[in-house]
Amino acid sequence: MYRCTRLTGCARLARVLAPSGAILLWLTGHCAWAQGAPAAEPTDSALAEVIVTAQKRSENAQKVPISMSVLSGDQTLSAGAVTAVDLNSLVPGMQVVSSGPFAMTSIRGIGTQQVNAFGDPVVGYNVDGVIQDRSINATAAFYDIERIEVLKGPQGTLYGRNATAGAINIITNKPTNSFGGNLQVDVGNYSSLKTTGALNTPISDTLSARFAFQTIKHNGYFSDGQNDADDVAGRVHVLYTPSDKVSLLLTADGLRQGGRGPEDEPLPYGSGGQSPSDPWNQRYYHNATGNAFPQSAYLTNPYQHNHFWGAQAQLDWDLGPATLTVIPAYRYSNQDMDFNYDGVYEIVHNPTHQSTGEIRLGHAGDNTAGSMSWVGGLYYFRLTQTDLSLYGLPCLCANDASPVYIKSPNNVGRDLSDLNSRSYAAFGQMTYSFSDWLRATVGGRYTHDQKTENGIGLVNLYAQGIVFSFPDVGEESWQNFSWRLGLDADISAHSLVYANISTGYKAGGLNEGLNATPYAPEKLTAFAVGSKNRLLANHLLLNSELFYWRYADHQVATVASINPPPNVGYIGVNIPNSRVYGADVDASYAMATGTHLDLSAEYLNGSTGAYRVPTTSAVDFVTNEAPMISSPRWNFTLSLRQDWTVGTGTVSAEARVHRTTRQLLYPIESPDAYAPSTSVGDLDLTYSAALDRWYVRAYVKNIGNEATLLSVFPGITARDFSGPDPFRDVRQYGFIGAPRTYGVHVGARF
Repeated sequence: MYRCTRLTGCARLARVLAPSGAILLWLTGHCAWAQGAPAAEPTDSALAEVIVTAQKRSENAQKVPISMSVLSGDQTLSAGAVTAVDLNSLVPGMQVVSSGPFAMTSIRGIGTQQVNAFGDPVVGYNVDGVIQDRSINATAAFYDIERIEVLKGPQGTLYGRNATAGAINIITNKPTNSFGGNLQVDVGNYSSLKTTGALNTPISDTLSARFAFQTIKHNGYFSDGQNDADDVAGRVHVLYTPSDKVSLLLTADGLRQGGRGPEDEPLPYGSGGQSPSDPWNQRYYHNATGNAFPQSAYLTNPYQHNHFWGAQAQLDWDLGPATLTVIPAYRYSNQDMDFNYDGVYEIVHNPTHQSTGEIRLGHAGDNTAGSMSWVGGLYYFRLTQTDLSLYGLPCLCANDASPVYIKSPNNVGRDLSDLNSRSYAAFGQMTYSFSDWLRATVGGRYTHDQKTENGIGLVNLYAQGIVFSFPDVGEESWQNFSWRLGLDADISAHSLVYANISTGYKAGGLNEGLNATPYAPEKLTAFAVGSKNRLLANHLLLNSELFYWRYADHQVATVASINPPPNVGYIGVNIPNSRVYGADVDASYAMATGTHLDLSAEYLNGSTGAYRVPTTSAVDFVTNEAPMISSPRWNFTLSLRQDWTVGTGTVSAEARVHRTTRQLLYPIESPDAYAPSTSVGDLDLTYSAALDRWYVRAYVKNIGNEATLLSVFPGITARDFSGPDPFRDVRQYGFIGAPRTYGVHVGARF
């Protein structure tokens, strides 16, 4: 008979956390599930423990008192996840939307719609401990990955910068002292060819290296060749370990993105000449009669020549009482694109230089009574960039509702000679063990941010004789103190409950236009009560969390008219008050029969108070309340895998379905600003040889050929420049996900 092994602990916890502790005990049935007898030794089908570094130290994921999803490298590989957008079907509660070349992430409805080069993300996207600050960096490929940690909720103390809603940590495989490697080749429809590989080699007793690469190439998912891929990426790690107390990791990586690049389409599906049942049959960016003209003569000539590279180091030195970690890093990116967007075409040339430095001391306690785990440090961030962003106006015909897409010299936009962001922070967090089962956490972070811009705005309407420029300059600074308080307890050997209050902060920003008003910082206060459990002799993992978030000055961006007219741009504004509450559950059940069931589900209820945002018309959009953007009421992923032993190998069949209910994707409500409910299913069948030396997988993704709407924004059509309202929102546009894809994936390890 099952019983609670720590009734005394449960009773103490109930007094500490009541009534929230009682709610969590009822939700997950701790005392009913926790085995009174000693746990059986794990069998081969038991769920393995996962070690994470979410709190800047290595620890069991089930002992970290925050809501998080952890994906292994094998999971991302088998799911075909190669960019952050692909995580949507794997991590409920997180929405990564594609808006052309940008990937905008939200967690539990907290995100940003800033899709140009000047806005900051709201979810920290970190690779090996270094933030990738521009949203275009999230489109970079995943390869040779050890794991991905998705932290839900504000990470204002340990991460700070742009981690208001959470953080995504990409941890790559590091060098070891054993020779080995792997190679994978993937061939599929749309002439898809993907290759991935890695080689690990020891150089001496103290020196080892790891080399990894990936190529991704496929034809466009749109009938006109857009939304294709032509990427080449590589990375090298060199690890020097002169002793068991000192290690130095040096890393360099690079990525080139080529091809024709992304393209949007008018909404609803079918309204731009394409078939409503086949929105990938793109016909909108042609002439008014729907007939395609020769590319070189009439249409825009889209391209992307994006380049990214970086270098970083990490020194870890065990000093005895504490470990010193130093991470200096430099990153360069150059977004160089011409693509169809907003019903027009946009030219972007945006070289960016990012320098960061983090130095910290940390100590990991042993969780016995009186022990303490702590970390403290200093952080520096600097971003410098120049940018040329032009919206090309393809038709300048008065009262013409059916523009002809002829690339012309007419455009509006801006040319920034200098856009600088600087941030300084000091942070600390400690966890104190009152006993071997009860702990408290307190943390804080002081941040100073400063932004400056120096450039010109451009209006080049040659046919109308309207050609002028104006200064586009500004400077602002902000300060903030974020904090965290938490309490967690082991109510059995395999069950943890916790309660947290934490805050997050994101710096304000500078808007486009003459004498433009900056937008304010946003702040989030989050309350959470959760539990983590490993049950049935480590065959069942069951985690849950209840949360309530209060949001002040949520930053959103809209396409709007800017001063002086006639000009348009992305304008950042603040929604004064928002709130979101809900619950999530993650369950994983490994049966001795070789059946593995995973369920991740989230219920979300998010809404805003009254707000006003500008538009491209003469009238602002005003609402008394609205749903939170990117906040589907229900979001879940269910997967079922069955393994069989066949000879000396293993056959695995897996089915996965991801369901997202209707959600608003843009702050200006309209029928087309909502993404409908979608269900996307994937299938794969894998044979793995003995010892996983080689494997072959056949897969189908998006079996139902579901057109998933990823982002929405109002379009701009030039009409009558002599009238009082030269720019009007005449339709909505959006980016959609990939259609049905299928292929064969072959891999080998040595």
